[in-house]
Amino acid sequence: RRSGNSWRLIGGKLKCVSVGQSGVWGVNANDDIFYKTGTYGDPNVDGAGWQHIGGKLKWISSGKDFVVGVNSADSIFYRDGITSATPAGTRWVVIGGKLSQIDTFNDKVWGVNSAKSAFQLTIQSSVKYIYSIGGWRRNNEALNFKRVSVGKGGVWSIGTDDRIFRRDGNVWKVFNGRLKDISVGGTKIWGVNSADSIYYKTLT
Repeated sequence: RRSGNSWRLIGGKLKCVSVGQSGVWGVNANDDIFYKTGTYGDPNVDGAGWQHIGGKLKWISSGKDFVVGVNSADSIFYRDGITSATPAGTRWVVIGGKLSQIDTFNDKVWGVNSAKSAFQLTIQSSVKYIYSIGGWRRNNEALNFKRVSVGKGGVWSIGTDDRIFRRDGNVWKVFNGRLKDISVGGTKIWGVNSADSIYYKTLT
């Protein structure tokens, strides 16, 4: 975890971790799912231990009162029943479509499929259900993506050639540099390059 100007080791081993209003969630090398207890509603706290959640996912993203993820077959799921009283939720529900990677912020869900195309879904959610408005919309530009991330800083993506893109209206704008992974926060964009070096960009 980033603390001031240094990194602090957190117990456990995960291949994917997501921080959002539903707390800190992650999946390990066996696709087992975990929730960091005590982080719901305040992901800036350390929380307590890792709570194992039933199911298998290869990628996960923590949103506002829901968590989305994809499994090894690229099937899409959301976690139902996440509230302050039940922060770990109650069950996994299938969402139509296929994605290999997924991310969410507020009422938007973005993802990339196995054909390297980017898709967007606008959703409505409540304590008991989540449903889409108009279904998945494909971004039809002739670009191939392997990662997409959405947050207060907008929608950013990484091409299969490690080029960096930001969504500007209805088009993708290319940025200098190369990264293999990216994550959008509030005022900063974080990324990792092919040499596993960590970078961040402060948004102005």
